[in-house]
Amino acid sequence: MKKLTSSFYTCFGLGTVLSFILFGIMIGWTTTSLSIFTQMLYSMTVWSLLGGFVFSFLLYQPHRPYTPMPTNSRIENKRLYYQSIIGIGLLSILVIPFPHQYPLTEHLLLQLHVIPVWKPEPGSTVHITSILIILFFVACLSALVQSLRRGRVIAVLLAFMFIGSAPPFMLDAIQKHAASGIYAIQFDDTRPLSTCQWDFTTDEGNGSCVIQGRNLSSTPVVAKIVLLSSDWQSQNEAYTVPNITLQRVVFEPHDFSRTIQIHLTPSDQKRSSSHMTAMKASYDGLVLLSEDGQHRNMYHLSHRPLFPVQHLQMNVSP
Repeated sequence: MKKLTSSFYTCFGLGTVLSFILFGIMIGWTTTSLSIFTQMLYSMTVWSLLGGFVFSFLLYQPHRPYTPMPTNSRIENKRLYYQSIIGIGLLSILVIPFPHQYPLTEHLLLQLHVIPVWKPEPGSTVHITSILIILFFVACLSALVQSLRRGRVIAVLLAFMFIGSAPPFMLDAIQKHAASGIYAIQFDDTRPLSTCQWDFTTDEGNGSCVIQGRNLSSTPVVAKIVLLSSDWQSQNEAYTVPNITLQRVVFEPHDFSRTIQIHLTPSDQKRSSSHMTAMKASYDGLVLLSEDGQHRNMYHLSHRPLFPVQHLQMNVSP
């Protein structure tokens, strides 16, 4: 038993060291700032520990007395088979986009103050979490294939189908039966989260926004919404699409969309209009804030850095 334990720690330690070297090269190659590299040491350490776990999961197989399986059995190694099934099941939970729009794995890493997505500059993004998730999935598939005598191709195809369909199904079940408040609001990420249009023929900059989102709970949900413009809209030379704050939006049960009247502040009008009389924009990201101070980020971390919500407060007045 001591020999087997040492073998596991050897795989884990070797994987951790190799991961730290690779991540260090990546950070050093993409930035010349020593202070940034120093700030990234903690995240690199956590990434490397996760990489060591994936490495050991892929390579470590404890030597146990061989127990012959029946000749008609598809399974060659029962322990390795269940290990792969548990790994795939765990992975399907970790990629659920809840409570935010990005995967649960990235949310957990952020709770540990670990950077899940490395953006050395605005035009480039390294999906650290996605790399580790893919490697872990490959390790699970490798264990699954090695554990079977027959039907390996079918098993791999079923694993891909499960990992693709299970997370959306589990998310839908959570929001219908367990979530409440802003976490019970379901968005269709294949469509813009909001579309706004307004004109500048008057000093008020009046307009309206159509907010999508279906409240799957049985009670109305009141939320403050901050609409976030996309990167290409913010950098457009012709005009600037502003972030828009909607102080009080009510999501009635099972209603899919609602229209909110808006007006721009004088500073937003000056930056946005650029001598135009009307403008229309789609928003692919938003932040939901509840009356009790909870917030929900409906955007992918690769699209923009974390939007600061600490200074925002819910206005509960009508």
